[in-house]
Amino acid sequence: MERSSQPPTDAIFEFYLTVIDTVLKSKNQGFMSKFNQLVYADGKLSADEKFCLLGEMQKKWHQKCQVEVAVAPPLR
Repeated sequence: MERSSQPPTDAIFEFYLTVIDTVLKSKNQGFMSKFNQLVYADGKLSADEKFCLLGEMQKKWHQKCQVEVAVAPPLR
């Protein structure tokens, strides 16, 4: 029996969760778009995993934006 060289889906899913944190640190919305495209195109992920990852990215991105607005200095 031949072993697959593909990592298990769980490892791929965990990798994407790590990428989310990196994208958020970059503060670059273009990276968020690229992440979404990459997840959507990944044939190794199930539809549920894709939905979960895209939802997690969106949730964390909006939380980050709300925090930045809350701590922004007042305009003069």
